[in-house]
Amino acid sequence: MRFPVSVIAFSGFASLTAAQASAELVEEALIWGIPLYQTAITGYKTLAKNQVGFNTFIRNHALENSSTDPNLAPNVDTLYSQVFLDLYNTGVEITAPVNESSDRYLLLPFYEAYTNYFASASRRNYPHGSKFLVYGPNSPKVKDESIYDAIFTSPTDLAWLVARTEVKYYHNSTDLAIANAIESTFTVSTTESVTPRNPAILLPSGVLSTDPLYFWKALGNLVTLFPPTVPAVLDAFVSLGLSPTGFNSTGLDATTLAELTAAPALLASLLTSVDPVTTVKSPRADVAVNNNWFTFLDAGNYSTDYSLRAALALAGGGANIPADAVYYEAEVDIDFDILNGNTSYVIDVPSTGFPNNAFWSIIAYYKSNASLIYNTAEIYGVGTHTGADLVYTVDDTIIRILLQPTEPTETDVNWLPTPNDLEFTLITRVYQPTSEVIANKFPFPPIRKFNTSDLAATTEVPYGAPTAVLSTSTNIQYSAPNLYSSAKSVSGSIFLVVLLVVGLI
Repeated sequence: MRFPVSVIAFSGFASLTAAQASAELVEEALIWGIPLYQTAITGYKTLAKNQVGFNTFIRNHALENSSTDPNLAPNVDTLYSQVFLDLYNTGVEITAPVNESSDRYLLLPFYEAYTNYFASASRRNYPHGSKFLVYGPNSPKVKDESIYDAIFTSPTDLAWLVARTEVKYYHNSTDLAIANAIESTFTVSTTESVTPRNPAILLPSGVLSTDPLYFWKALGNLVTLFPPTVPAVLDAFVSLGLSPTGFNSTGLDATTLAELTAAPALLASLLTSVDPVTTVKSPRADVAVNNNWFTFLDAGNYSTDYSLRAALALAGGGANIPADAVYYEAEVDIDFDILNGNTSYVIDVPSTGFPNNAFWSIIAYYKSNASLIYNTAEIYGVGTHTGADLVYTVDDTIIRILLQPTEPTETDVNWLPTPNDLEFTLITRVYQPTSEVIANKFPFPPIRKFNTSDLAATTEVPYGAPTAVLSTSTNIQYSAPNLYSSAKSVSGSIFLVVLLVVGLI
């Protein structure tokens, strides 16, 4: 996934005037409600685009490429299949061969309406699984639950499944066809004979999109359909007209109405951008930094961290939990210089790759819009799925990745194209990572500026087993992850997210 500009931070209500406190409350309500709104709008638009309703799989039969819609930062390792579940008065049965007998890795992560993770299925936790039952908060129970490998309960009647099916080799039509065949076996069916609800329920009835209070009326509609697990959380917003019964602007004063009207359009100003150097030097407490790569430790499980939940929702939707997949992003090299295509870089990955029980990859994106980088060779990533084309150093100890715009003449490197004279970002994905990776104890290989002497060495000397954490204010030794910890500043990439991002991570 692509990490957002930053995590939204609030100063709180201490020492604020009544007007200032009101404005802060509007911002708090906006941040609390954004994930629910995003899920609903994404669901409605996706279902309309594909001309299907709830409880229907929408399958992507091709890997992503540089023509994929911007802002999504897609992987190029899996096919995506998604289904928006309507669990009102019914359970839903999902079948998919996630078990160990499958030839490839499958992952089924489930998210409730507020983008919180509530379950996942893969060979990690269900090595013999292929048939799953999902209940809503009030779904009727089936008579025989013993036929299911697992039973999950969504806290809301609206749930979102974004399944991944591994494609084991890049540029291999035969393997892609096999992955498609597996994907086509996924099924979804309701356990009760119910009339499917129209996805239009996700939109506020009779409200024009030009209505200055559209966001709040839409949110009011959604909280009545999909109440939060703790309804009392809405008590704080009653003075804004938002309550468990919906949104009602009657009786609101002119100042509050003006603030409510302006809030969605001013969302970008609520995001505190932190430059990439600060991101890795002074991260907040829930961010792990590892040789200038960074990740959010609590992705998927937010509890009351509504700021992080909103930021990641804006960046694309539900996030995989670390046990299923770890994402590390980099925007600076080991010298804290911004990654730019006018410089060549080298990454020395151990020959065994990143410790995992599925696969790993490193993918480059345009920093401006999170699109895959255009190149005529259509090389977007390096990793497990490079397959037989993966090159090792002469002593087989290192997978050397060379990042630059032009194809290298050297034969003992793996080329990862970067854009000419443009800034870019990198994302390392590790699916079903080991505990060492999850705990941020595996030292990620530093991104170093390339020089020809690198080709003479078969082993990267500064990179090795963790022995010490450490650093000066400007340089970090490569021998172990740098584990800065500070809750004083917000962090994340400097990619400017927009209000209506629709996509997958």
